Amino acid sequence: VSPLIGALFALVLYIAFVSEILQGSLFPKFTPVPYTGLSTFIENAVPMNTADAAKALFWSFVAGFAEGFVPNFIDKVAREATDDDSERQIDKVTMVADDDDSEKTE
Repeated sequence: VSPLIGALFALVLYIAFVSEILQGSLFPKFTPVPYTGLSTFIENAVPMNTADAAKALFWSFVAGFAEGFVPNFIDKVAREATDDDSERQIDKVTMVADDDDSEKTE
C-alpha cells in the first residue's frame, strides 16, 4: 500500500508542477501545451529541458518517500488560498466603507 500512496503523491506533485502552482528555480518548468483532452495532456506534459526533467524526478522521489510532504503542501496551498480570499473580502469591505464615508462628507 505504501508504494502506491507514494506513487499517487508523486503524481499529485507532478500535476502541481505542470499547473504552475509551484514555481521557482528549484521546481521544473513544463512545455506549454493546449489542453485538448486527458490523453493529450498525459502524452505532452513534459519538462522543458534535461535540468527540468531531473528536478521533476527529484521532487517525485521526495514525494514518494516523504509521504507527509504532499498532504502538507496541499494543506498549505488551501490555507493560503483561503487567506487570500479573506483578504480580498476585507479589501472589498474596506473599499465599500471608504466609499460610504466619502459620500457622507460630500
